Amino acid sequence: MKVLVAEPKWTGHHLFFAREIAEALVDSGHQIILDVTADTGELPRKMFDLALDGIDPRIEIHRTLHGPPAGYSRVRDRDGEVEANAIRSSRNAHRPDLLVLPSADALAFHLGRLRGDPLDDEHQERD
Repeated sequence: MKVLVAEPKWTGHHLFFAREIAEALVDSGHQIILDVTADTGELPRKMFDLALDGIDPRIEIHRTLHGPPAGYSRVRDRDGEVEANAIRSSRNAHRPDLLVLPSADALAFHLGRLRGDPLDDEHQERD
């Protein structure tokens, strides 16, 4: 089974939680992909290095997610939509059997406002 752990945010605890989840899953024998921020700015790069230093080499690390520019998401803002788009793109690229989202508060708020499959390209906001 292919498991995708997707975390587009890079501030505070986000990358650390994603790492812990990926490492907890790696002994299952499944293919574990950890996809995180694509942001290459100085602070995101430092957080990436700090959080993922020495991570289990069996975990495939990808840096393709274009998350919220601030590195975190605000609830009731468009950041949830940015997260949904980033995660949708990663899901479409990796085609996992299981998608794990370590943190999803703003994302959940955004998805709750949609009809249909919120990770599908054909969704609409509720009136």
